[in-house]
Amino acid sequence: MIMSSWSSDEEEEYTLFSKEDDNLLNNQNGSSGTARSKESNGGYPKSVFFILGTEFCERFSYYGMRAILILYLTKWLKFDADNATGVYHGFVFLCYFSPLFGAIIADGYLGRYRTILYLSIIYGIGNVIMSATAVPPPEWIGPMIALILIGIGTGGIKPCVAAFGADQFRPEQEKQRETFFSVFYFMINLGSMFSIILTPILRADVHCYGAECYPLAFGIPAILMISSAVIFIAGGRLYKKIPPTGNLIGRVFKCIFYGIKGKISHPDKRPHWLDHSIGLFEADFVEEVKRLLKVLIICVPLPLYWALGDQQGSRWTLQAEQLDGSMGPLGRIKPDQLQALNPILILGLIPLFEKLIYPCLDKCKVPNRPLQRMVAGMFLSVIAFVMAGFVQLKINSQFESPLTTTEIGITHYNVLPCTASVSSAHYSQSIHSLQLGEFQKFSPGNITWNISADCSTENISKTFSFIGSHSYRLVILQNNSSSLDLIKIKDQRKKSGEGNALISVMNMDNSIGSVKLVPTTYTGTVTEKTGITFDIKNHTHLSLEPESYEVYKLPKNGDNTTDWSLVSTVKLGIGGIYTLLLYNENSKTNLMLFTSVEQNSLSMFVMVPQYIVITVVYFRQM
Repeated sequence: MIMSSWSSDEEEEYTLFSKEDDNLLNNQNGSSGTARSKESNGGYPKSVFFILGTEFCERFSYYGMRAILILYLTKWLKFDADNATGVYHGFVFLCYFSPLFGAIIADGYLGRYRTILYLSIIYGIGNVIMSATAVPPPEWIGPMIALILIGIGTGGIKPCVAAFGADQFRPEQEKQRETFFSVFYFMINLGSMFSIILTPILRADVHCYGAECYPLAFGIPAILMISSAVIFIAGGRLYKKIPPTGNLIGRVFKCIFYGIKGKISHPDKRPHWLDHSIGLFEADFVEEVKRLLKVLIICVPLPLYWALGDQQGSRWTLQAEQLDGSMGPLGRIKPDQLQALNPILILGLIPLFEKLIYPCLDKCKVPNRPLQRMVAGMFLSVIAFVMAGFVQLKINSQFESPLTTTEIGITHYNVLPCTASVSSAHYSQSIHSLQLGEFQKFSPGNITWNISADCSTENISKTFSFIGSHSYRLVILQNNSSSLDLIKIKDQRKKSGEGNALISVMNMDNSIGSVKLVPTTYTGTVTEKTGITFDIKNHTHLSLEPESYEVYKLPKNGDNTTDWSLVSTVKLGIGGIYTLLLYNENSKTNLMLFTSVEQNSLSMFVMVPQYIVITVVYFRQM
């Protein structure tokens, strides 16, 4: 039976038991602690339900934290995309390398129960540190320590939990043991599914410290991991605890070591170099190690496959961040929620593959053998990433070409209550009231501008110096003495690589002392620390999450905690660049939102085909 993709990277680990484990499970005298686990009315050991609850909470914690990790690294810790990707995959590597050490500790020293218990505590501490260090000011040392602890914890218990669950069954309960694995996989998928949908909502839709609420988004997984440990401990008296049986992994490495040593130190030829270790190890064990090495050769390409497959949580999430996740009245998909497509697609495609595609392929015998299926899966992975590449090219087409050193970009803004005319040696344009002119490119250097307006008898000329490869806003206005004027302000034309909106505030209302934007989802009292406050004397663009915001103003000499008043609401789109103008008309503050660069219009759903293909890969590999 095919399971969800969230368990695909754990499938091999949980479905097979070593011969040594099977012997123990069938040995009436091979256990310590409770001789026989108490059973429910249906003959199912009661201890198993504690293990299933433990697994649900742990998987919720792991996948919830991992779902938002790449955006936490780029948005909060301000890592660039490449460094954030490196940290993300370094963490994933640790999560799937540390199971080796978890197995060694459990089999050779502590046993499965104590290994799960001790490493769960380390795991929970890592989650708590992750949440506690997500508060201002951003710093990276705490999160890195947390990721190391989480990687050791989740990886260390990974080879133990399912095996420990199987330990609870008696030899004659083979059928119950098989159904346990199905339920176990279901708990994995249930926990991961809920967390990957819920955690991004906590990140983006809940605001704390004036920004996205990472402390809460990491805090819920921390609570679930602590709950996992508590549930596991609660079942302690019911568990059947098999003592350590010896370090099997250590024996394999020793066998290989003595085989290599014997090959170097003894010139006599033997059928296989590992035969030099016979005498120190049983002949049957040496033969099993030989078979293991043959399997490992087949697995050599697999790290390359997983290096691609796991980018769904890194590069593909960063790609989704630049796309429009709007679903109309249903709201908006968060970029880190798109990862949930994988398990959703697998659950939906299982009937199709089981009833139609697999039978057809079996009849055609293409691909039929396991190696053929592996190769087919790898080719499909290539196709999925080629598709991702074309999507990125389409995204890049929405970006303006950068200005060269021989170019400058200028946009004229008319904030007068009437039409204004602007001209230079090679340019002339009329701009209506509260409108902006077209973006134009000129040669750098000194340019003189002639300005006139229908509501003024003045005609002015002003000369500005412009530097190559830069963009500027030239604003036509009336100064404090009500005279016609033209001012130069730096502009921003390069879109945010994170998919955020960029906005600056231009204030023409002399009664305003400060301006801030607050997400419309915020329902509390607006104070000094709420939302994003703009320096109205500095027209720098700030990066904001694309959503709807309420615009608040604070009068000059007003109380920063009580005197904020609502002006209006604005909506910022993904990748859009805006200038927010506040002006006074009839003793009332009004606003106008100018769009300098249009928002990204490409839908996030263009990534669905690549998710379908990569999901099919899981079917082929399994």
